[in-house]
Amino acid sequence: MTELAGWAPGIERAIQRVIAGMGAFYALVMALWISTEATTAGRGTWMLMVAGLAILLVVTVRAWRTRIGTADIVAMNLALLVMLRVNAEVGTDGIGIQAGPAYVFMTTSLLLAALTLPWTIFWRWAALTTAVYVLGRYVGGTIDDLWSGLDEAISDTSTIAAAGLVLTRYRRAGRRADEATAARLEAGRREALADAVEQAAAEERRILHDQIIAALVSIEHAGSAGETDRASEAASRAREGLADGRADIGSTPESRWLVDTTGLRVPVTIDIDPELMTSGVVRPAVTVALVGAINEALRNVERHSGSQSVSVDVRRAGDAGVRVIVQDDGRGLPPDHVAGFGIRQSIEARMHEVGGAAEVRNGPDGGAVVELVWPADRPAGTTVPAAHVLSAIGDPRRFTYAVTGVALGGQLWLVARHLHGVHEAAVAVSTTALVLAVAWLAPRRPIGRGVTVAVVALAAALLAWGLAAAGDGALLDFRSWTVELTCVLIFTLVFFISFRALMALAVTLAVVMVVWCAQDPAVAVADATDPILQPIFYAAAIGATVWGLRALGVTTAQEERRSVQQMSLEAAHVAQTIVDRERFHHLRATLDPFFEAVQHQSVDVSEPEVIDRARALAIQVRDEMYLPGLLDDDLRLLLATARESGTSITIRATASPEGGAAVRRLLKAAIDPMTVRTATLSLPDSGAPYVRLVILPAADEPTRDRLGEALDPIGAEIESLEHATVITVPITPAGAPRPAPS
Repeated sequence: MTELAGWAPGIERAIQRVIAGMGAFYALVMALWISTEATTAGRGTWMLMVAGLAILLVVTVRAWRTRIGTADIVAMNLALLVMLRVNAEVGTDGIGIQAGPAYVFMTTSLLLAALTLPWTIFWRWAALTTAVYVLGRYVGGTIDDLWSGLDEAISDTSTIAAAGLVLTRYRRAGRRADEATAARLEAGRREALADAVEQAAAEERRILHDQIIAALVSIEHAGSAGETDRASEAASRAREGLADGRADIGSTPESRWLVDTTGLRVPVTIDIDPELMTSGVVRPAVTVALVGAINEALRNVERHSGSQSVSVDVRRAGDAGVRVIVQDDGRGLPPDHVAGFGIRQSIEARMHEVGGAAEVRNGPDGGAVVELVWPADRPAGTTVPAAHVLSAIGDPRRFTYAVTGVALGGQLWLVARHLHGVHEAAVAVSTTALVLAVAWLAPRRPIGRGVTVAVVALAAALLAWGLAAAGDGALLDFRSWTVELTCVLIFTLVFFISFRALMALAVTLAVVMVVWCAQDPAVAVADATDPILQPIFYAAAIGATVWGLRALGVTTAQEERRSVQQMSLEAAHVAQTIVDRERFHHLRATLDPFFEAVQHQSVDVSEPEVIDRARALAIQVRDEMYLPGLLDDDLRLLLATARESGTSITIRATASPEGGAAVRRLLKAAIDPMTVRTATLSLPDSGAPYVRLVILPAADEPTRDRLGEALDPIGAEIESLEHATVITVPITPAGAPRPAPS
């Protein structure tokens, strides 16, 4: 069976790429710091920064090649202590990246912990890392440095925690999805085997009905008419069916559409759309089902209709469907017509198994009409959403609220600490309201293009308003809280809009900041790199990971489909082996010598004993067809002996497999060749609760007593009528007896 790649490994690879991308970004920042401070910093400070860059590069490479662990996070925290000394040496000023190498290592440590450690352990590392950073800023500094460090730590921790919550929840959901996939495949394997056994048995019954019995009846009729060649052809076809034990599937589209008219005396007009015969647009299994149903319809016309002619019309229906009309000019269906085995199994069930339908009705101008319709297979979609993972995450509303709340909490701390004036308060309230509204709306209804554009426009307007309210130089200090607040929308919308739309939001926010820098005399674009790149970095890292899972979804779904197809093939092979072993071995031994003699014309088919032999074998095959898997050697001998002594035994419908033991016991007890002249066994469709046997003439009292004693263990009810005895045996789904109906 195909080995599935799985969601969990794919999600791990996606998270590793995020870590590697983050490491590469901050390694570039460190390299710029080293080049900037190369001329002013001392040799020792410069070497410490180079060592920090080396640690970043090592962690980045390890994240790209394999999952990093606790040792990497410890190394980053030790490097953070060293970078705090570097900060003290070079005398940094500003926030974010402008705060120096220590900020880079604090942020990187938090990201590594959020993306690699369990959620409960992450908070311990986060508390340790932020405490080291805040206290390090304060040592040798002022109380303002301590508050600045605390503001940076809280703001970054909340944002990083939101990113970590998204990806770690995806990691957990990926494991659950893989477990669910494995369970689905195992259940599918068992179901495929059960279905394959059932379909193989049904196909075997069709072969018995459509090929073997049809051939025996044809030999009987041909013998009566002295048509030796016709009998020989029928025997040859029957031997092929016995040899294969399955329906023939031609090697080319043309060969699959060959309708069998051998042995039919009524003229047949066949008109098949040439495109269907040459293009192979219909799957081979569907073609075999259609042709098999057509052949059975033609045999019914030959046997029952009294027609002078019959037509077969095969046309395309829609883009890739097929519609077949088989119409004769015979007597049509009687008002009380009940479909027999041939219609139910060889036509209706055969079409249903391939996703089609069949209808048998009277034609408008007389005669009977058989209509076969096969709808085209539904084309596979080009995009398969990560439905298994999304469903494994749980309630999308609760998850969205959690991510939004974590990301929003730290930013509201900045708002509370650095809010000045009514205008800034209005911006804070409006932006928070927008975030909460989107968090409430997104899980409840699809976010279309119009809503997405409106959200992006509102976010850009609120960001511009916030920067204007904060005044010149806002992007260089904590008055840039508007940027962090609007970036929360990225985490809120990451599950509900496309990656392209998410990047459009991030780029729009970045463009607003670049435009603001152009008219702000206190800020150059190069100095505001951190806030400008922040939304793009979050959207690219988190959005690409989440929406990249759609491509993983396509791959996983394709692999799962291939695995299911492989299981179906294996199950079909096992099922066919089971059917061949259980049924066809006995039939070949019984029938093949007779068919071989007729095929090679070593017997005279017009002789009465040959005709009687064909008739008797047809009855025997019907027993096998109507009692699938229920006949043993003793019961076969009993039925044959009773018929040879003149007892008429009729079996109606198809036995429910659950009633096998009860049916065997009923027949062995009730069929007495010495006293029973007629026996009719009624076996309702699978799932019906009762089996009935009617025997003529009515049993005498000693016989009823004997039957009652023999059939009491299976809960049989024996009813004596004037001319018949009716025996009813209740059948439960498990095959155990239950009280008979009153």
